[in-house]
This record gives sequence, C-alpha cells and structure tokens, in this order.
Amino acid sequence: MYHEGTQKGWLLKVLPETKPIVITVGHLTSTRSCLDITKKCLRGNKMPEPLRIAHRCAGEEKKKRGKRGGT
Repeated sequence: MYHEGTQKGWLLKVLPETKPIVITVGHLTSTRSCLDITKKCLRGNKMPEPLRIAHRCAGEEKKKRGKRGGT
C-alpha cells in the first residue's frame, strides 16, 4: 500500500478463499517489521492470533451481557 509514493503498509493474502488483510505500521515499527510480526502471529486463521483472541473475548463478553449484533 502506497500513499504519495511512500509505502505505508501491506495487503497480505492469508488464505486462498479470503480477502487480503491490511497491515500498516504502528508505533516504532517499520513497513518490513510490521509484515514480519504479523506473519509470525498467524496460526492457520485469517486473523493474527492476538486479534483473533480479542475478537473471541469480545464475543463472549457480548453474550454475557445479552447484547446482539453491533450494538
């Protein structure tokens, strides 16, 4: 991914049947290191493991509170 001629991130196709994920730099990371870190966090799912765990925990919390959908 480029903006005004400078690379700002990556589009990474994790699994053949899914859309690519967007990987962008964060605090004190380079474009190369953000890609390397993300690849190391993949465990056979589309989402990197820390994001997958957070998503699962949020869903469990919604169930506990009786909330549905995006509200």
